[in-house]
Amino acid sequence: MSSRVTLVAVAAEAGVSVGTASRALSGRGDLAPATRRRVLTAARELGYLRDPGLGGRPSRSALLLDLVLGSYHNAYSDEVTAGARSAAAVAGYDLVLTEERDTPDDDWPMRIHRRGSAGVVLGLIAPTAAQLAALTHADIPVVLMDPRAETSRGLTSVQTTDREGGLAAALHLAERGATRFAIVLGSPPYRYGRARNTGFRAGLRLVRPGAELAAVQADWGGASARQAVLPLLRALRPGERLGVFACSDEMAAGVYAAAAATG
Repeated sequence: MSSRVTLVAVAAEAGVSVGTASRALSGRGDLAPATRRRVLTAARELGYLRDPGLGGRPSRSALLLDLVLGSYHNAYSDEVTAGARSAAAVAGYDLVLTEERDTPDDDWPMRIHRRGSAGVVLGLIAPTAAQLAALTHADIPVVLMDPRAETSRGLTSVQTTDREGGLAAALHLAERGATRFAIVLGSPPYRYGRARNTGFRAGLRLVRPGAELAAVQADWGGASARQAVLPLLRALRPGERLGVFACSDEMAAGVYAAAAATG
């Protein structure tokens, strides 16, 4: 029977002192992000299990839930935050807003660890292996909300009904009498954008097989979508009705702006 992996072994593997390894795993201390990541990677690869009695995560979690987003102060984050805050309050928890910084030394998992949050919701974020390791060692559960890629490393995820929504959009536009169709795709092509595209095309095959479908791309923003759709609107012939499916609400607003600009 193999013996339990010790903190000494983790420190040796990471090339740090035992004290540094202990601080890295417990989320304490002012350590360089690279050092902390090296310790967490060593612990994960060796299969180290931290003894709760040695400190680190409190034995009783704080009544806090973290919502981690890449940015705030936009329509999407406002809606998500309002919903998360209401749900947390019903469950007797307070909601903490954490913004992911696009820098190599961003240590948001350690900040969550130190305040003893009971759980984390990651919105539109693909966590790195090191970030997940930090939360796993702190025994903090994670839920992915609308992950950008199919791979979730076995984590629980909550997603919108992307394919079904795209299919419903196609049926709706056909029922409204559209004679031509267009889809505004988001770039980069995240998971949810690909699913919406697939659903829309499947819906058109059901109700308008052989219908003309133009596909244009935008950067998930309104201004880019406006520019992408303008040529399609200007090319319409008298009597034609163009049904447009935009893969996000911001791009849909850009389509409206293009329609207004072309009368």
